[in-house]
Amino acid sequence: MTGRVHAIRNLAADMVKVVISTDEQLEILPGQHVQVCISGFPSRVYSPTVPLKEPVDNRKICFHVRRVANGRVSSALGAAIGPGRKASISRPEGSAFLRPGLSNRLVLVSSGAGFASVWSIAHAALRENAEREIVVIAEAKDRGDLYLANALVRLAACPNVRVHPVIRAADKPQSAFWINNPLVFMPRLSPDDIVHAFGAPLLVEGVASVARTAGALCYAEPFVAAELEATP
Repeated sequence: MTGRVHAIRNLAADMVKVVISTDEQLEILPGQHVQVCISGFPSRVYSPTVPLKEPVDNRKICFHVRRVANGRVSSALGAAIGPGRKASISRPEGSAFLRPGLSNRLVLVSSGAGFASVWSIAHAALRENAEREIVVIAEAKDRGDLYLANALVRLAACPNVRVHPVIRAADKPQSAFWINNPLVFMPRLSPDDIVHAFGAPLLVEGVASVARTAGALCYAEPFVAAELEATP
């Protein structure tokens, strides 16, 4: 499918929101990923998410991209890559998507840009069943790295949703955040739970291990930087 870069906006020091408008409507299940090729640059795999404020538009696809130092694509966003540049998007892939029609408790764990997928799944699950029990664990390297704090606040306002924002380090105490290994905040799982994990491979592997031990169904999607992303 073809389209164009519609908008680029900084979300945090190293996180950028990219919106691509497509020529046709593209149906993407929450938690899937697509391959994006922006004209003049190598293709990259990104996970679509939903906007926090704007209404969902199936002809505008939103991505959260972490900028990598000297990255061939990510560091060009907002510079050499701007609105209007042509892009192509592959058909959606990946098995870590939300299964509709279920009421099992969801345990959603993310680190960094993995929260884009968690927010997409939580948003869709609550639209389908506002009473579904959900646990969200969002890890970041520091407070500023929790780039969608407003989404966490919105989720925390739901009586059936528990939110654990976890940061790995801090110069001073943070009253609203926990400083610890995010696995510490995993609830006691049962075989009825459904777990989704997105982000750093070590975190995703740890979550999957906990789920396996409990016999819970787990959909894991490690986020790995493209092999050629960093230039020499």
